[in-house]
Amino acid sequence: MVTLKEIAEKAGVHPSVISKVVNGKPVSIRDDTRNRILALLKELNYQPNKAAQNLKKGSNRAIGMVVPDFFNTVYAEIIHGAENMAAQLEYTLFVYSLKQKELQDDYLPRSIKQQIDGILIASSDIDDSDVLALMDELPLVLVNRLSKGIDSYVVADDSGGAKKAVAHLLELGHTQIAHISGPLYTGTGLNRFQGYRAALNEKDIPFHPALMVEAPYSLVGGYNAMNELFKAPVQPTALFASNLLVAIGALKACNEHNIRVPDDLSIVTLHDAEIAAMMTPALTTVKLPLYEMGETAVKQLVSLIDENHKKGTVVEGTELIRRDSTKKWKR
Repeated sequence: MVTLKEIAEKAGVHPSVISKVVNGKPVSIRDDTRNRILALLKELNYQPNKAAQNLKKGSNRAIGMVVPDFFNTVYAEIIHGAENMAAQLEYTLFVYSLKQKELQDDYLPRSIKQQIDGILIASSDIDDSDVLALMDELPLVLVNRLSKGIDSYVVADDSGGAKKAVAHLLELGHTQIAHISGPLYTGTGLNRFQGYRAALNEKDIPFHPALMVEAPYSLVGGYNAMNELFKAPVQPTALFASNLLVAIGALKACNEHNIRVPDDLSIVTLHDAEIAAMMTPALTTVKLPLYEMGETAVKQLVSLIDENHKKGTVVEGTELIRRDSTKKWKR
């Protein structure tokens, strides 16, 4: 007798997708994919048996998670939260770094897809079209990113966190506040930029395009962007960096140009980790609930696997942690 797994391999989808089609349960797939599955079921004369129906959607009690790399402290905290919740729900969590993509033809090898019941995408480096294609194969939840057409996501209040960071600088008397944004094609980058603009608008501070540079979320991105800001016709007295790696890169550039932080330039950034407190000077941050995002994402994915329940979640809660990289501006 042909199995769900064999049909799934022929159809190019996950066995859980075949199971939902067979049992008439809702599943987010394109019409041509559904028609291809139905044709295969008929062609292969698939007959579900009671034992197969008692299996939980071909479940392996395992879920996957895709992150950009394992070096970014932001994703480390999300992974820890996801790992904890997966264990509580008796699931195994597999984490896959996109650094391995350099050795693969696909973002997620089929050998991994066949071992998991759902996937968390915690990276902005995968094209929206590829994410949509993955949805045909696996239940999927986005983490720390947004994509058009995908309703299942877990994000932080990026706009609110950015607004709190810039408000802190404004309270210190700064008005020429630069921003090194993340990539603006990403939901996080755009929302943080909007929070920056909103804080300026509330105090009637004009936005200077020359004080804004778009950069990757990386040490090199922050370093290069800060060097660009040194060339601006308007020199900032403060900087809002889009994330911790960007802030550390910017701080290195300041040191090389003999820009004293915080005497000449105050710096505040989103995300907090031990390394922020160990820098010289220690970095002022706005902490986002990354651990809680990981926990919430796993709960949401398991709900999607079991009940096909889709929803988007914004995990609230930001905290300003004042350290040595910001100070009152003396005109």
